[in-house]
Amino acid sequence: MKRFAQLFSLLIVVFLCAGMFNSSAFAADDCVANFSWLPNTESDLAGYRIYYGTSHNGPYTQVAQIGNPSPVDGRIHGSVTGLTDGVTYYFVCVAYNTANLQSEYSAEAIHTCPSAEPDVTPPSGTITINGGAASTESTGVVLSLSASDAESSVAQMQFSNNNVDWSTPEAYAASKTWTLSGGLGVKTVYVEFLDGAGNWSASFSDSIELVESSGESSSKVFGSAAGADYPGTIEDTYININEENNFNRSDLNTYTWPVDSVANAIVMKINLATIPADAQIQSAVLSVYMSGVD
Repeated sequence: MKRFAQLFSLLIVVFLCAGMFNSSAFAADDCVANFSWLPNTESDLAGYRIYYGTSHNGPYTQVAQIGNPSPVDGRIHGSVTGLTDGVTYYFVCVAYNTANLQSEYSAEAIHTCPSAEPDVTPPSGTITINGGAASTESTGVVLSLSASDAESSVAQMQFSNNNVDWSTPEAYAASKTWTLSGGLGVKTVYVEFLDGAGNWSASFSDSIELVESSGESSSKVFGSAAGADYPGTIEDTYININEENNFNRSDLNTYTWPVDSVANAIVMKINLATIPADAQIQSAVLSVYMSGVD
């Protein structure tokens, strides 16, 4: 074994002088250090180990088992993975034989994994209202959402009808029910997405036209006319004749005007409670009939 140790000591000198040390950053919180060296020639060589730690000259608290790979381009290649970005590591190499006897440490190699660049890229995304429909008769719509982020996940989203006043941020989801602003016309809904690094995106939007309902309409007659749909729903309130207010007269259903004069006002109260709650009055006609003249 003395001959093995001496030969490996000579190998380490060659490794330090002619060897090449490379490292590169992988994903955040993880990097890899790559090594290459000239191979040993002992017949009982079993493999190589790289010991490493975060203190100069040790202690080397971790070990990477390199094994005994075949040379590539005349060199042995080994890697240490799982290293943390921004941390400086110290490495030494040993060879060991079939009896698991290993050489002394090589000279120490040093490497600092690059710090990960901060994520400053906001998410990108899309929004579609009612599956891309051109119009809707209802202010209640369904938003289809899609968002992605190259460096982290999409965490939250918020919405607006005017790109100024925003809803409370909520967890990102692929769909969302939303209420359009009132009034007919083109309506635009805006969305912004937040990634895991705290970057809000620009606003993305989609538009849809809110149109008048095309549902069937009907006419209903209120009052005491023959064939009324809702009889007894018109109530006299008062009548003014010239300067006289006849609000408490018992004969309010008989209107008497002075000769060659007209009434100042006839006020009636119409009870529309029977109209369905979701109906819209588009027009109304009040008909007054003269039953007799004295």
